[in-house]
This record gives sequence, structure tokens and C-alpha cells, in this order.
Amino acid sequence: MAAPAGAATSTAVVTDVFDGDTVRVRFDDGQIERVRYLLIDTPELHHPLKGVEELGEEALRFNAELVEGREIVVERDRAERDRYGRLLAHPRLVTDEGELLVTAALIRAGLALPLFIEPNDRHVERIEAALEEARRNRRGLWGLAWERPFSAAQIWTFLAHLRGRFVRVRLDVAEVRRTRTRWLVTDADERLTLAFSLAQEGRFPDPLSWVGKTLDVIGKVEAGYRGVEISLGHPLQIVGLSP
Repeated sequence: MAAPAGAATSTAVVTDVFDGDTVRVRFDDGQIERVRYLLIDTPELHHPLKGVEELGEEALRFNAELVEGREIVVERDRAERDRYGRLLAHPRLVTDEGELLVTAALIRAGLALPLFIEPNDRHVERIEAALEEARRNRRGLWGLAWERPFSAAQIWTFLAHLRGRFVRVRLDVAEVRRTRTRWLVTDADERLTLAFSLAQEGRFPDPLSWVGKTLDVIGKVEAGYRGVEISLGHPLQIVGLSP
């Protein structure tokens, strides 16, 4: 079913909130759509393999408190749908204090990390400003991760307990390589990989310059096919770089 034709923005009532970045809405013409928020990624709640990740419930509650049962502005971008058929949109809420970009509010609370996927790039600056504020004030995931410094070897050892949680990891970079879709940054043992999309490489310093240096990074621990993986959605997740 297609989204309402016409302008890039429509109003709709949020009827259901599934997690921190996905809702169901009813448009004025009665059409029902599942909407995936653009530019952010919140912890998983329903993934068949990942289960409930840290701060997933908190992100759901925060999102629901903002939008459930309320009318929002659904602002579409260049790409209309994801591979699951969900409508992609920037959710905006009009309050007594003015307009609120819901995704920026989730980032500012430390309940989400950026997920920039081209060609959808409206409001990137607002997301980045919210991200910097959350990091500076150590809100949500930033505060949790800051108090959990690990080496790559320690994360490997305690992977069963750390999977889906936010940590701060120091990685002695031994190798950096470019695949068809991502940059991969690993230590000598290749037990932990930092990864970011080629589409985002213009936002990051040259990763080849990291070889032989130590990166201090904040992110979510995931189990990849090669071992432990932490995704970098933005260079602000790099909180330290030393020789």
C-alpha cells in the first residue's frame, strides 16, 4: 500500500509503538502504515537472535510517552520505504513549546545512535547536535558505557554477558581494510572488529591512519560472524585516539 500522495509531509495518529524507532500510524484518510524512523537506531526488542538489548525497553517507553495516541507530522525523505516495506519518515511532534523532532529527542536522551543511510539526509545536523549533547552530558548509553571500560580481549572473554550492552573499549589497531560495503578495523588477534559503512566514510578521519594507534570507542557489543563487532554510526563514538 502506498503512502499518501502529495506533499512530503502528512499528519497521522500513532496507534501503536513497537520499539524506540518503529510505530504504526493512521493517516487522515484512514490508511494504516508501519513507520520506521529515519536517521537513528534504537536497541532491539523483538529480534529473533538478539533478543531484548540494553535500553530497549527504555527507548520504547520514551517513544511511547512522546507519541502514542497523539498526532504527529510524518515527513518523508528521498527513499520512501525500507526492504521490509515500512514507510521511512522523520517524526515531528507539535507541542506547547514548539516543534519536536522525535528522533533527535531519543538521541539526546542517550537512547539511540545515529543510522545515516543515503539518500535520506534531512535533519542530519539536528541529530548530530543532539548526539554531541548526549555524549557531553553522558546521558543514557553514554553514561553506562563510560563506566564500563574493557579491552578487546576482555569483551571476547565476557561476550555472553556483554552482548547487546553498551561499553567503552580500547582497541589497539593492527589492521584496517575496506570491503565492498564497509571499513573494518581490527586488533592483532582479530577478536574485535569496529565497522562503519562506506557511505559514511566521508564523516570519519582516514581509517588507514589508525593503524598502530589505540582507539577508545563507545558502542554496542554484537556477535558477528568473525567474532565481536561494534558498529560506528558516527565519529563521535570515538572518544579517544592515542599513539
